[in-house]
Amino acid sequence: MTSDGPLVKVKSLLKEAKHMCIAVVTDDGSPWVVPVVIRHHRGAKLSWVSSVRTVHSRAIEREPRIAITIFLTQHDEWKEVGFYATAIAKKGIPMPGGYATYTATIERAWYNGQEHKKTEIAIENL
Repeated sequence: MTSDGPLVKVKSLLKEAKHMCIAVVTDDGSPWVVPVVIRHHRGAKLSWVSSVRTVHSRAIEREPRIAITIFLTQHDEWKEVGFYATAIAKKGIPMPGGYATYTATIERAWYNGQEHKKTEIAIENL
């Protein structure tokens, strides 16, 4: 990538975003996508808290490869940037009530702006 423009936009998006969608594959091979609240973001790592009994948490136990999508809307209109990634998710130490913190380590990431052109982002720069 020759321009820092997309990277700056993605960093701003990651600071502003409160939710992300994670996609997993269920036991029967079906796709499953669920929105989760972003608990923490640092570099190429994103974390969230989920019940260990949910479809996505059980799927992560079996197959930790996930896809992530983050985008923002304003007045029901998509804002300028989308962030897409593939990652490896891991369950952290279980918490009371059957919940755990999950952390996704991003392996590859892409930016998609209003021009609808998918541009890969160097994850070491996140």
